[in-house]
Amino acid sequence: MAGGVAVVVVLGAWFFFGDSDPEDDLTSLSIDKRLRAIETLEQKDTPAAARAIVPYTMKADSPDDIRVARRSLFAIGRMKNGGETSTLIDAMAHPKMEIREAAVAAMGTRREKADRPALRERLMKDPSPEVRTAAAAELGGLRDSDGLAALAAALDDQDETVQNAAIRSLLDIGGREHQGFKPGATPQQRAQMIQQLKRDWPSFKAVNETHLSDRKIMQK
Repeated sequence: MAGGVAVVVVLGAWFFFGDSDPEDDLTSLSIDKRLRAIETLEQKDTPAAARAIVPYTMKADSPDDIRVARRSLFAIGRMKNGGETSTLIDAMAHPKMEIREAAVAAMGTRREKADRPALRERLMKDPSPEVRTAAAAELGGLRDSDGLAALAAALDDQDETVQNAAIRSLLDIGGREHQGFKPGATPQQRAQMIQQLKRDWPSFKAVNETHLSDRKIMQK
């Protein structure tokens, strides 16, 4: 009898509350509900689902809003059918560093060649080292030949983390390693490596194009 009552209670709760609407949950006071709603809409991956998410990519009135904005941007970056570059570019102009950085990471996820100029611009112009670091890393992950000049310029960045991201990306694109980037490297070895990268980076484009061509052949 007790089991039957439990079933009735569960069914009654489902009847009255059912599955919540993710678009309604985006306005919930519960951060967990808001984040789950974005995940649900991301999985739907439709233009309508993306349009529901977009307004929340720019809200930054509280730490929870920033979490939601970042998660929304990551969703847009992964949505093949609903996400649009314009949403990420708009977020790259946001005054909050955390949102700009998420937009950069999301754009790297899209792996669209047309998106890459915006990443290069963030590397060259963004005031935040966190955003510049993210941009350098994404350009390396994308093996962006046209971003080599921006990465080489970042070797002179005042922030060492940005420098390191640019070095790693240049070495990856150029198919190289260097003692100056290994643990325990001396300042002299690091300086020598940077000078070599500044000298050699123009040759990395041909190396990279060969690598990308070979990868295409292997994927067929």
